[in-house]
Amino acid sequence: MSNRSLTIAQSGKTMINNSKYLPLMVVSLLVLGGEQVCWAETPEEASTIGRKLGSIEKASTFVKLLKDTDAAKNLLFSSNGTTTVFVPTNKAFEKLSKERLQALIDPANKQYLERVLTYHAAHNTRIDRYVLRRIGFLRSGLGQYLKINPDRTGDVITVDGATIEEYDLACSNGVVHFIDTVLDPIELDLFEYLEKDGRFTILTKLIKRSGQTKLFQNRHDVYTVFAPTDEAFASLPKGTVDALLLPEKLDLLSDVIKTHIALGTWTVAKIPDVPPLGTPGIDVANQYGQELVYRTANGRGTIDNIAISTADLVTRNGFIHVIDRPLLPKRDSIITALERNGGFGEFLNLARDAGIYNVLGQFQLQVTVFAPTDAALKSDALKERLKMLKDPANRERLRAVLLRHVVSGRILTTNSIDFRRFTSQIDARVDLVREGAKRTIQGVQIVETDILARNGVAHGINGIIDEAMEAPDTDQTWQSFVGYVKDTIRSGNELYTAGKYSQASDYYARRGYELKARFAGNISRFYGINVQIILNNDVYRNRDYDFASTAWSQRNKFLELQRTLETKTPLQIDEIELRIPAKKQ
Repeated sequence: MSNRSLTIAQSGKTMINNSKYLPLMVVSLLVLGGEQVCWAETPEEASTIGRKLGSIEKASTFVKLLKDTDAAKNLLFSSNGTTTVFVPTNKAFEKLSKERLQALIDPANKQYLERVLTYHAAHNTRIDRYVLRRIGFLRSGLGQYLKINPDRTGDVITVDGATIEEYDLACSNGVVHFIDTVLDPIELDLFEYLEKDGRFTILTKLIKRSGQTKLFQNRHDVYTVFAPTDEAFASLPKGTVDALLLPEKLDLLSDVIKTHIALGTWTVAKIPDVPPLGTPGIDVANQYGQELVYRTANGRGTIDNIAISTADLVTRNGFIHVIDRPLLPKRDSIITALERNGGFGEFLNLARDAGIYNVLGQFQLQVTVFAPTDAALKSDALKERLKMLKDPANRERLRAVLLRHVVSGRILTTNSIDFRRFTSQIDARVDLVREGAKRTIQGVQIVETDILARNGVAHGINGIIDEAMEAPDTDQTWQSFVGYVKDTIRSGNELYTAGKYSQASDYYARRGYELKARFAGNISRFYGINVQIILNNDVYRNRDYDFASTAWSQRNKFLELQRTLETKTPLQIDEIELRIPAKKQ
């Protein structure tokens, strides 16, 4: 044995005999100069993706190509981080044309090889078969999205059309799925896709004319485009497209194009860590600066009440949804929007009488209006009250009532979270509550959601918000805070124990929103507890689509809050909100 080999062997023997290294090491054999010597390494290093694939024959072509790259090789052999890898088998490479295979193995095309292999990996993930059945896309190492398509049973899952033949090879730094086809990265950007497709000649013509082509070709960000076809433009009044091409209409044309594109990934299908369209509390804003409201009806998705005929077309820098009509920028005031929508004439007349018409028509501030519909105001239930409010002697009272229907800022309700609290323009509290498909504002049902305008948003309601001052909050005590949390834990546990994991997760999320809206301020003020930090897992609660573990995690957050509250000394709050330390029994 050479001196060098002897030194290595002795070093390895010393490490093995030292008991403090044993829990962290495994012994393997390393051949140096034809002789076997002892070598020690961690279990994590021994079971990385690269090491495991190196011993699997059907992955030998992939591993051989991998060794000719830099970033991809380091990623798979490093025990830091996690990666989900879709590995083409040797037979998958044999299916390639001679030209493409040569392009992959040509040393001059190292960048291309790196790009192809990286496209097969999803960084910072460990996506197993369970999650694959529940998602529609997965972000690859290139930042592009792999399309995941399970069949109805979930037994066969494809990735970009390639069938997964073997699932869930567990590795210390991720998981491997074997596929029957080599994946090809998407090269077309949004504009190139639209141009090549053939259905969007008018749209691409307008994009070029508007000077917005670079926005659609920006590869530094991800965008979502709602793309009207040529047939969709035919639904506009005759001459509209020609008018948009005129030099004096360039500003309007630019606004129209920006209305159809939004920064970010907005899909109908689910993506881990990415909220899909329609997620409660998540609003989509286009490049024009206004919201795009996503709704579902009869299993079909709509955007601003325009049907999405084809969803989730993938490009190099984003997604395309095909829509049945062009979108138009909201350039009018709330008054005009309500007039165009119809059914709010009575409310607008009352707004004139009360002197708040100007609040709805100005453009300096953004407001949200909860407008009673004509059907509500003409109903027998409101007949006497409305007669009283219309009396000229009660103009101030009418103004006070209507100002309670106006809130500062833009508030959307179609995809609202379950509980939100606002202060109206008369400084009165209004609570927005969502229970399934039903939405109410201060107990009055919202029947039309998200009528968008340039200066705000309007919603139709089927009544008048009560004008009485609210009674003092009798529930703002230590006992009520702890009681609310305990009730939440108990009710959520009942749902969980019954196997209703998704409902339990929904319940915890709803109660969390309400707690933060109703109690968080006083809990912080009286007891110095930051509820927002403790209950911080609401929006992305379905990130792994594993509601059993998600609901359990949410329960633990409430339990943490309960225990924190129970460490505090209770306070007594009397009718005039004086705080006196509770007497010891």
